[in-house]
Amino acid sequence: MKSIATGPGNTQRLKKAVHHHRLATKRGVLERMFTLWFRGFVYNQIWEDPRVDAAALQLGPQSRVLTISSGGCNVLNYLVHRPARIVAVDLNANHMCLTRLKLAAIKHLPDYESFYRFFGYGAHADNITNYRRYIRDALDPQTRGFWESSDWPGRKVGPRRIGYFERGLYERAKLGQFFRVVHGLARKMRRDPARLLSARTLA
Repeated sequence: MKSIATGPGNTQRLKKAVHHHRLATKRGVLERMFTLWFRGFVYNQIWEDPRVDAAALQLGPQSRVLTISSGGCNVLNYLVHRPARIVAVDLNANHMCLTRLKLAAIKHLPDYESFYRFFGYGAHADNITNYRRYIRDALDPQTRGFWESSDWPGRKVGPRRIGYFERGLYERAKLGQFFRVVHGLARKMRRDPARLLSARTLA
């Protein structure tokens, strides 16, 4: 993860990677909906089981891994297997900055409890203090600038992104917000998605 592109330039790169059809077409509309959705903070944690990947890929000291960064969880799990190299890439700068923040926190926070408050609980006033004391100076300028800037247009005013870890990291990602909307709709429609877990057929 040698560089992170943020700001308008990153938006243009995202459009270049995704937009392949004219806006007036169905595919073109879907592509632009994707870039609008993916421009923000989408994933702050990953739910896939990296143990399956590690077993299938037979990760070990000779392995060289190319992976999507996303929330950084799988990247960190792959490190347990001590591969020769991991290259993490992502179209979304939010995900790259979160992964770098996690790596710096693992190296520099004083103990497991402070790391868990930061990323496990994700909502504690001590997190901001610990960021300034232990993590901030260990970040590269791009990552530090990302977390200390605002989501608001211009990024000169408004709450800083690092405040997510005081106000609630897991309230910020778009995927979680989407699930809350679906959950609310299911309750209003008196549908219980948990019933899917007891299904014995696809019918």
